[in-house]
Amino acid sequence: MPLAAVILLIILLAIILCGLLVPVDITVCLEKTEGLTRRVFSAVWGILGIESVEAEESETKFQLLGHTVIRKKRERKQREKPKAEGKKVTELMRLLPQSAPHLMKLIRVLMKSTSIGSVSCDATIGLSDPSDTGMLFGYFMAFRPVLRRIDRLKISLNPVFDRQILEGWLRASVRIRYPIRIIAAAIGMFTKKPVRHLVKTMRQFG
Repeated sequence: MPLAAVILLIILLAIILCGLLVPVDITVCLEKTEGLTRRVFSAVWGILGIESVEAEESETKFQLLGHTVIRKKRERKQREKPKAEGKKVTELMRLLPQSAPHLMKLIRVLMKSTSIGSVSCDATIGLSDPSDTGMLFGYFMAFRPVLRRIDRLKISLNPVFDRQILEGWLRASVRIRYPIRIIAAAIGMFTKKPVRHLVKTMRQFG
């Protein structure tokens, strides 16, 4: 066997082993105030990492051993969302039941391969109707004793009754233990014709 083929085989085996043995750690942070909306997504897989920040200016960093090696900045452009035409909506509703079995397979693989590290949230919420705000806060207080028993889940909700508002922050961390299983399941899902057509139809909605 030629040396180049041997090297290529070794690299391929190394990638497969990484996919089987090296987990992916994902962190998502959302922050919303009166004048700022900020989203941060980061993922680390072994020595590789990526961080995407979306605010007034968006930036993506590609990292190696924790150091940024490529940095890309981009301006956020406001796009007009295309109107949901009747034919497109009908096609979407037709494709959803056909794609559901394939989507459920991917979801089951995700649930088996993913574990939640922690979820923290502190939100200030005020709905247009004060009674709706009170009802929402009442439901939260009813479930609060159950939520407190989950160490990895910390949620704080602050109601506001005199105005409509949604501010606060959310931070969640997730570990994917077997990323290659998810990759294989996703590839298998996208080989199905209904799923491909569903994605194509959804993209037309912007």
